[in-house]
Amino acid sequence: MPNHETALLEAILHDPIVIDRYNVISQMFTDPSLRGVFDAIMATRAKDIAIDAVSLGDTFREKGRLDL
Repeated sequence: MPNHETALLEAILHDPIVIDRYNVISQMFTDPSLRGVFDAIMATRAKDIAIDAVSLGDTFREKGRLDL
């Protein structure tokens, strides 16, 4: 896994405003698993739900992606 992509996801989980501040998009992630996590973050965010372990777990479950 690319370290910079992991660090970016960590920053987003700490403060989701990073997405807007740096115009983060799915295509920035070359690792498919990390892209899946980012996509789940965006899907959770689109529901106007706080992004945390529980809400992301719910989104992974809904998408059938508990492997992530």
